[in-house]
Amino acid sequence: MRLLWRIAAPVACVALISAAGFAWHAYKAKAGLWKLAETTRIRAERGDANAERDLGKMYYYGRGVPQDYAKAMGWARKAADQGDARAQYDVGYLYEHGQGVAQDHAEAFRWLRKAADQGETRAERGLGNMYFYANGVPRDYGEALRWYRKAAEQGNPAGQQGVGSMYYHGLGVPQDYIEALRWYRKAADQGNAEAEYAVGYMDYYGQGVPRNRAEAYRWVRKAAGQDDENAQRFLSVRFTDFTKFTLFAQIIGGLMLTFNFLPSNFLMRAESLRDRRNLEVSATGILCVISAGVSWYGYTHYKIRCLACGPNAYTSCKWLLEALMVAALIHIVRFKPEEQHSDVAGEAPSPV
Repeated sequence: MRLLWRIAAPVACVALISAAGFAWHAYKAKAGLWKLAETTRIRAERGDANAERDLGKMYYYGRGVPQDYAKAMGWARKAADQGDARAQYDVGYLYEHGQGVAQDHAEAFRWLRKAADQGETRAERGLGNMYFYANGVPRDYGEALRWYRKAAEQGNPAGQQGVGSMYYHGLGVPQDYIEALRWYRKAADQGNAEAEYAVGYMDYYGQGVPRNRAEAYRWVRKAAGQDDENAQRFLSVRFTDFTKFTLFAQIIGGLMLTFNFLPSNFLMRAESLRDRRNLEVSATGILCVISAGVSWYGYTHYKIRCLACGPNAYTSCKWLLEALMVAALIHIVRFKPEEQHSDVAGEAPSPV
């Protein structure tokens, strides 16, 4: 006991000190955001357009102030009315997504156009999207490509991805895989997840480039690491009919074990061991059912089944359950000659 306390006491002290350090660091960081928000507010109330825009961002993300889209719109609008291009983009974005204000695509287009006319690349890409999806304006792939290209030529990765997509699908321009891949790579090199997936997909199927699966998986994993759903679905394990059958069989077998629906001679055990053995069999059955259920859930929810993305909480839990299940199955079916004979009422085993 003394040795245990000698080890536990220092460990507990280190843990408490570390927790206190983290808590203090978090408090200081939050206090710094509060102070920054207050300083920004003072400047914004004096009519500083940059401060008005920054305060709007703080309200949008809830940094140093409670998150409030309406106030974010209010401050962004103040800066936008002074001609700030980034604030004009923010106002257009809020109108487009209906955050802090009723959704209005026509008004979103108007503000995005104001910002785009000043060279705001995010607004140019936004206008491309509006023409592509016909939000607030008639669908026009030629205009969409024109605005995507404006943003792309200024280095905007989302715009580059948009141009690549237009070339890939042949919308507003003749289909050209080589040109599509060139633009996708520009965006992917800047960390755009959609472009990373597109590059991986084209490498995988040999579109515009010789087929290269190793390179394909490298790009797709990058996209999956940024929570790109297409990439995660691409890397997920396929839920085939055979897999469904095996999991269904595992569930049935687990239920049989749980309720001990087994041949009477399957477990040749002495009376004194039967209760314990039945409990072990039932517990193993429950493990089988739970393991199959977790696997089934994972196959139908590709985001957590993204095994190629690396170990995560789901895969660790699944592997642990499967290891326990296999160990329990081995334990209940192993043959022990000394447990075959009854020792009821203290009777000694009969001599051979």
